[in-house]
Amino acid sequence: MRAEHRMVEGRRAFMRRSGAVAGLGMAGAAACLSGGGHARAQAPAVLTREQVRTLVLVCRDIYPHDQIADAIYEQVVGDFDARAAGDSELARVFAEGLRDLDVAARSVAGRRYVDVVADRTRSLVLERLQSGDFFQVVRGGLVRGLYGNPAVWKALGYEGPSARFGGYLTRGFDDIDWL
Repeated sequence: MRAEHRMVEGRRAFMRRSGAVAGLGMAGAAACLSGGGHARAQAPAVLTREQVRTLVLVCRDIYPHDQIADAIYEQVVGDFDARAAGDSELARVFAEGLRDLDVAARSVAGRRYVDVVADRTRSLVLERLQSGDFFQVVRGGLVRGLYGNPAVWKALGYEGPSARFGGYLTRGFDDIDWL
């Protein structure tokens, strides 16, 4: 097995353990959530640019999709920042979580999280934090922010909710190729 394939398989196993399948299942129910495909152009309100960069990488590591542009992940992080601007407890969770992330990365790899090159090593760092508030807030926000976004649906081959078209039974329920 090639090293790259093992790395991808390790990420997939981590995704399964962290609830990625549930995120995909919620995509249909999330149709009412707003979404778009554009990254925020404005400066972050609470997070620093370095924290934004770190969070984008964390998001991509938790739910890795090569076919989804960084701009979508950046939009989710922008939403985190906007929510944290109005919620001091959430801002604290992000600040402490990002600090703990770098502490864990330094203990595993001897460097900050964003400087760790190997996907598997970053996964090990995230596994250490997965039961904490920071990881759970990020993961939950990703479920809504990624899988509730019609641009992501298109990238993953999901046609979206079918109620307005008469349901799945009249649209070839078994023709999905993205699963």
